[in-house]
Amino acid sequence: MLAFVFLQTIPLRADAAKLVSRIPEVEEVHRVAGEDSYIVRVRVANTEALGRFIRDKIETIKSVSSARTTLVLKTLKDKEPSGKPSVEDARALARGSNQV
Repeated sequence: MLAFVFLQTIPLRADAAKLVSRIPEVEEVHRVAGEDSYIVRVRVANTEALGRFIRDKIETIKSVSSARTTLVLKTLKDKEPSGKPSVEDARALARGSNQV
């Protein structure tokens, strides 16, 4: 299950991003402008695991003042990291195709 967690942090406390980045379920951490301080992409097994993640790992970080969570129902497009071939391109390369 994929979710995005929107974090607000206490100003002048810079440890939140570092601590969140160390959590295994966290795939991405983005510093953003606006109401929230960070957007965190999280992958967990199910809603129970998401609840434990928020309660046991996010809410225990003292510099996090607020956390809102949005569940992903369906991913319509997920960009591949730059420089890395897509799964389809990798398969075509493995077959020896020149049409990548």
